[in-house]
Amino acid sequence: MKKIVAIAAAGIMSLGLVACSGEAEPVPTVTVTEESSPQIESQSSTQDYLDFVNDTGGVYALLSSESDLISLGETVCEGLASGLSEEDIIVIMAAALTENDLADEYGSQFGASLISGATAFLCPNSV
Repeated sequence: MKKIVAIAAAGIMSLGLVACSGEAEPVPTVTVTEESSPQIESQSSTQDYLDFVNDTGGVYALLSSESDLISLGETVCEGLASGLSEEDIIVIMAAALTENDLADEYGSQFGASLISGATAFLCPNSV
């Protein structure tokens, strides 16, 4: 399971994946520096995020460690803080899941839960 989480994190962080569209749009890229890293709201917000992801993220969430889930949520927040839209992050997450043969109903549920939970609890001021 750690491999799945690591692959998803790498996919999100790389942000250089080509979107699955026929249009030749520039691929969003991001350079995250310490100054641009978002601050996580609070310990209770982190626990609320973990509870949300574990309740809604399906089997992949339940098999992931809390530290992996927090890392993935922070990565979503870093992408938003760098100027990516939620749509960009969804495209990148979908591409990473597809590239690693995880684009099934469980992968989609997990990705949606990570993005929704991060934007609601970890970095609500980023959207």
